[in-house]
Amino acid sequence: MKGFIIPSLIASVMLAVATLAPLPGFLAPEKVYAAPATLLPLIHIGSPAHLHANGTLSIQITYTCSPTFGITTGAFQVQVDQFPTFGLSRIQLAVCNGKQHKASVTVIPRGFFSPGTAKAFAVLEDPAGNIGLDLRTITIK
Repeated sequence: MKGFIIPSLIASVMLAVATLAPLPGFLAPEKVYAAPATLLPLIHIGSPAHLHANGTLSIQITYTCSPTFGITTGAFQVQVDQFPTFGLSRIQLAVCNGKQHKASVTVIPRGFFSPGTAKAFAVLEDPAGNIGLDLRTITIK
């Protein structure tokens, strides 16, 4: 009996495919639709960063992100490392509408920044949870 079940199952599947195959769209649909293209989030850190008398930095960023199911709010944050000091911006809301936006970000230090070079890291999250990153050396003036 064991030897009969597998061959009969295969024969049944082959018969079903042969019967349904002539139906339009069964094995190969006439039209295939793709989801609309969604741009992954992009973020770019500008240089130089400007050092203020209170120790904070102002950095320009440029970003682009796309909406998801009508939701147009994302978020971004910037970190600057200049050993032994580092600083973070507050989490900022991003407008995700597929267009490029510019923003000025204030980075609050844990210590004291000084003129020179530093590493900057930015992260952008769109409404779908996709992430855009930028890591670069910047100049502090």
